Amino acid sequence: MEPLRPSRAPWRAVIVILGGVLAACAGEGRAPGPAPQAAMASPARSAEAAPPAAAGAATTIEGVARNAKAGAVVLTAGGEPVYVQGLDAWPRDVDGKTVVATGRLVDKKLIPDPVGPDGELRQGAVGTQRVLEQPAWRVKP
Repeated sequence: MEPLRPSRAPWRAVIVILGGVLAACAGEGRAPGPAPQAAMASPARSAEAAPPAAAGAATTIEGVARNAKAGAVVLTAGGEPVYVQGLDAWPRDVDGKTVVATGRLVDKKLIPDPVGPDGELRQGAVGTQRVLEQPAWRVKP
């Protein structure tokens, strides 16, 4: 009796599928440049997630103090991060607690785009971020 040999058919199917995926990712026919924005994760701002005041106005926001790669943020009730200008991280005894912060709310480019000068993908964020400038904050009792 002849020994059983594993079939190579499943591997051929995997190679054909992988080849198709690689060909699709090669992007033939596309103009060079940044990746389409739809392909990058970017949180959309909704009316309910936005802080209560218009951008540029003096306002008071309330939310949870958290640390992010670009600095300290206040996560609003809608889940939107508002960066606190000049604060790289919350003190350990404040991180995770509810805070009330007052300042001038602006939209500005704080985090670099996730596409490099040669079109390579890198860490970053598309668009602007909400920033509380000239902030004063306190832990909510």
